[in-house]
Amino acid sequence: AITMAVSGERSTPGIGTTVVVSLPRGDASHIQQAVHPQQLDVAGHCVLVVDDDPVILQALAALLRDWGCTALTATGMDDALACVVKDKQKPDLILSDYRLDGGVHGIDLIQAVREKTSDDLPALLMSGDTDPALVQSIRQQQFHLLHKPVKPVQLRKVMHQLLTSPN
Repeated sequence: AITMAVSGERSTPGIGTTVVVSLPRGDASHIQQAVHPQQLDVAGHCVLVVDDDPVILQALAALLRDWGCTALTATGMDDALACVVKDKQKPDLILSDYRLDGGVHGIDLIQAVREKTSDDLPALLMSGDTDPALVQSIRQQQFHLLHKPVKPVQLRKVMHQLLTSPN
């Protein structure tokens, strides 16, 4: 709880009121340091981006390219699996929408890509669905989830964590 002292109130009709508020000095150790996007380097990584909305897909790909990433784009399961084989470049990270066309879920897609590449690739799901049961299910399966609309700095922060943490 913060206690404050109010003193020196002055009021002049038709002009306004002046109030002086005194607050105790805070503890600087409680201040979170701001993280600047340039500290969250993701450049040089290859990201498989999967979304069934072409506008979102292209926007994400452009953002990742601006950050220095290679973006492999796919609109669904078959496209993603073909992309991994066709490009012969294994992604460092999978970034997928949760609900894809044809009833495919991002979790199924991630597992299929991991199987195809024989690697436990880090993965990140995005969804506009905030159903608590869905969120809990995704977290129980130990997948990372960001809610749409995703802020670029938030996306970059999670990507950086996933790409720099040991598996």
